[in-house]
Amino acid sequence: MRPDPTDLDLMDGETASEYLCRQLPSEWFETDAAHKTARLVTLCPVGAERAVPAVQELSEEEREAVLFRFVHYVSEGAIRAAAFIASDWTLARPDANTDLSLPAFGSVDEARDWMRANSGFLASCAAWARSRGRHETVCRTVESAEAYMRETGEFDALVGLLRVGLDSSRALGDTVWQARMRNLVGLALLTDVRTKSARTLDEADGEFAASYALAAADGDDRGRASALEGRGLIALADDRHADALSLFTRVRPLKEAVGCPRGLAGLDLLVGRTLINMGRFDHALEYLDAALEFFVAPGDGSPVDEVNIAKVRQERGRVLVAKRRWSEAQRELDLALMGFAARGLVHQSARVREMLAGHAQLTGAQDWKTHLVEAERLYRENGNEAEARRLRTYLE
Repeated sequence: MRPDPTDLDLMDGETASEYLCRQLPSEWFETDAAHKTARLVTLCPVGAERAVPAVQELSEEEREAVLFRFVHYVSEGAIRAAAFIASDWTLARPDANTDLSLPAFGSVDEARDWMRANSGFLASCAAWARSRGRHETVCRTVESAEAYMRETGEFDALVGLLRVGLDSSRALGDTVWQARMRNLVGLALLTDVRTKSARTLDEADGEFAASYALAAADGDDRGRASALEGRGLIALADDRHADALSLFTRVRPLKEAVGCPRGLAGLDLLVGRTLINMGRFDHALEYLDAALEFFVAPGDGSPVDEVNIAKVRQERGRVLVAKRRWSEAQRELDLALMGFAARGLVHQSARVREMLAGHAQLTGAQDWKTHLVEAERLYRENGNEAEARRLRTYLE
């Protein structure tokens, strides 16, 4: 594992000093030593000149302890960030007994910023922990990385990381963690728009089915709810809307039983999306309004989540277009685009651009192609050539 010390900007000064001036293994300084030493001086002027000689004096046992402490720092920071980012509730809970100086996030955006700066460490930290047989650390780290990596579209790396987590959960013999990892693999496969096909949906459904069986055997309502919700998403992607609605209906009492208001708001969003597909527009708006009310002003003490707000506004825009409430639809779609774009969510922004193009066509606006050109550009930027080619046929 070779994290680059130049990426540790969001560590507080004391922690940076500890790692960079006294305890980092010497091999981390083998390349570009002048640049790294300059960075050390910036982060911790006192003692920077003796950093390299000091780490060369560490014994193998001391270096091992230092590496674990670094992995623990990254893992615990990610767990705290994931609690803000994940729309589902997470299994890993912060270590209340740690003596590390860890970030205290005041908003979802702060948590995402921390993950953006530190996510590059997560895979190497998980690999190191696995090589040392610290399988619970692997599971905690992998779960914490999942929500951010799925949101930002890092699917190849995410599926590989989740399979590492699944292997560690099996090594632990922990069926709760196994259910969680299989559910997350299913979500990653389902969400990866580049490879979505009947085969991919079947593979994802198999992961959700396995996750449900494990959770049911353990009497784990939380795991059962997550797996059923995943199977509902499969039905939604497969245009089996009645099946999706039935599955989401089964999820609700499980989430109510474990006490998850944020998860219930997310479920309202999914039900609203399903009802739109079924043509039940007024009913859909009731669920979407309930979801929006929670995400704008959470009643459980959690922070406002602008990404989920944008997702609700996108669906509200869709239903308002169907109801021909043009000005309201325009406003909702514009706000959704602003929410996604401000957070660098390229695929979601492209989808809204397509919806704005459709809205413009229906209202007789002449600039509808401008939205499609921008959507095509965003798809290409995100590596989704299939979607870009699909739009090109409308532009030629």
